Amino acid sequence: LEKKVLGFYLSGHPMNEYRNEINSMSIKNIDSYFKDYYSNKSNDDYNVLATISGMIINSRIQRIGQDRFINILTLDDSTHRLEIIIYPDIYEKYKDMIKENEILFISGLLSLDDYNGSLSIKATSVVDIDFARQNYSKQVELMITSDNTTDIMLDKLLKVLEPHKNGKCPLIIKCISNKHIVPLSLNQEWKINLSTLLINNLSELLGSENIIIKYQ
Repeated sequence: LEKKVLGFYLSGHPMNEYRNEINSMSIKNIDSYFKDYYSNKSNDDYNVLATISGMIINSRIQRIGQDRFINILTLDDSTHRLEIIIYPDIYEKYKDMIKENEILFISGLLSLDDYNGSLSIKATSVVDIDFARQNYSKQVELMITSDNTTDIMLDKLLKVLEPHKNGKCPLIIKCISNKHIVPLSLNQEWKINLSTLLINNLSELLGSENIIIKYQ
């Protein structure tokens, strides 16, 4: 809404909140592909399999034949914008995830668009951040400082984690005390189902700086 009304994000681009997490996935920003393209001597042959992340800021439908349409999205990651071309079969498969104001991950072939003379990507998959977290995360680390290791705080932490346990993602809790980091030993039931709801609840309790999601 802020972007639609003002034309820009007054409070900062929403992608900035996820920057470290996305970087840990080894996903390059959109601007890096444009720089790579302009430095490439044979621009006409530029074809790169890529995964990018960003937010939809515009969408339209274009006819490509009788009763056949493609969806064209404009994705913004705060460094640049890129058009995403989604053919009907791909759109039908991923339409529930294609929403404005959501962090999306688009995979496909990045190349020069003959129509507009700029780079675009022909999507082969579109997933949201919940899907990425649940399917690609390797580990979650929670850093707890000594002043937060009270029975009340630990009880609150267990209540936040309880609905998400018995998942696939290993959970590591590290207690920080007197410049030492002591990992707590957890059993298998404390593998968690990682979701935005859980991350938000943990951030409120521990601070977002104390939550580390690892993808490699």
